[in-house]
Amino acid sequence: FLVGGTGDVTVDAKYYAGGPLAGAQTSWYVTSSQASYTPPNRDDYIFGSWEPWWGYRGWDDDESGSRYKPPRTWEHSAKTDATGAHTLHFDFLSVNPPRTMSVVANASVTDVNRQTWSAAATMLVHPADRYVGLKTKKPFVETGTPFPIDVIGVDRDGKASVGSKIELKAVRMDWSYKKGK
Repeated sequence: FLVGGTGDVTVDAKYYAGGPLAGAQTSWYVTSSQASYTPPNRDDYIFGSWEPWWGYRGWDDDESGSRYKPPRTWEHSAKTDATGAHTLHFDFLSVNPPRTMSVVANASVTDVNRQTWSAAATMLVHPADRYVGLKTKKPFVETGTPFPIDVIGVDRDGKASVGSKIELKAVRMDWSYKKGK
């Protein structure tokens, strides 16, 4: 029913007997949301923003925070062509902050009997051709103790990007809890 391609999603509507469902009302609902991505065979590294399993939200993750962006949804109405198909084309221009995004395209086609048929396709949108991964030996830092960090640059397939320049900046952050905040 849905065929995904690079930047395109096509709905192909046919009658039960196999003929094309031409001129059928088509409703698209497209939702984008932040996602995570780990290149193949690189599970021992963290790529993108680290999100702890206990659901901690950082000091800048409030309603107007810059790290978390809530999902966004767009709607589009169209009609299938003479072959019973409609293609929705996507132009991915930028993403801010630069994070891997998941795009889900849902299509609903209404036939001549006013029955609606639906399907969905999901695609991952990468913010760059390469990813930087970090790995530590321990999940915490002890005061006065060196904290080694392994750094790797890879392409989307997990192949090392030998010779690529990587800059790493580590900072120490302290929090205090006062009056419930």
